[in-house]
Amino acid sequence: MSFPIQSDPNLKSDSPAPTKIIQSRSQYHTCHIRVPDLERPVPAIRVGREYYSFFKAVQSAEKTLKITAKLGNLGEDTVITQTPKAYIVWVKEPDASPC
Repeated sequence: MSFPIQSDPNLKSDSPAPTKIIQSRSQYHTCHIRVPDLERPVPAIRVGREYYSFFKAVQSAEKTLKITAKLGNLGEDTVITQTPKAYIVWVKEPDASPC
């Protein structure tokens, strides 16, 4: 399945926080993390040395971009991945620790 959302590293964005679009499963690892404000571990992905918690699964590429734009305007770094049924939005957790 192709990923219709494309990123251009040279394109300037008005969003104060960036969104990474990951097109290959080999670019991230799934895991669970602990975040300071929650009692239980949450589903997450690790991209490099950064952790991103699950935020929302969305079927529409257009809606996915709207959600990440809103989060970006709030200062949240996000990642978009894709499954066969949906786009997944993840939010960066700078204070997370692995389980």
